[in-house]
Amino acid sequence: PKNDEIIDAWNDKVDIVTGSEKDVLSRFVAVQKHTGADYIVRVTSDCPLLPEHVVVKHIRVASRGCDYVTNVDERFRTAIDGHDCEVISKRLLLETDANAKDPADREHVTTWTRRNMPSWAIVRHIVNPIDFSHLKMSVDTKDDLERVREVVAKTRQKINLARKHRGIDSVVFF
Repeated sequence: PKNDEIIDAWNDKVDIVTGSEKDVLSRFVAVQKHTGADYIVRVTSDCPLLPEHVVVKHIRVASRGCDYVTNVDERFRTAIDGHDCEVISKRLLLETDANAKDPADREHVTTWTRRNMPSWAIVRHIVNPIDFSHLKMSVDTKDDLERVREVVAKTRQKINLARKHRGIDSVVFF
């Protein structure tokens, strides 16, 4: 997009691939082709508190030869709403791109895939030993944004308190 402040600000600092705002799947395919990546990690902007360890776990599982690794399938979901993560292989991404025709499937990237998983695809579901799916940390409304801001502020207070208690090196992040 022309005259995009974020793209203009970051264009010289990171590699940016742009595309259709409504056909998000085509943007994922463009990124895959641009980078030559064997896997694409899908995280969404409504999950600003997605912990690094969740993404790392998905990548580690996918690297064992999987085509699709997810914690978002509602049938098996135990992850906090807001810790959504998917990893999709190049071959499954291209299969999805070739077959997903409905605009909603192209906007939401993996909905077609989850409904029409090819028999050859190796799929793994990340499931927590405790069901946290009733907790919401995603940001879909103004109220959600305020709740997340409160969580972040309280967390910063606790981190600062721990650092004051035993020093900056006493804090280890999960």
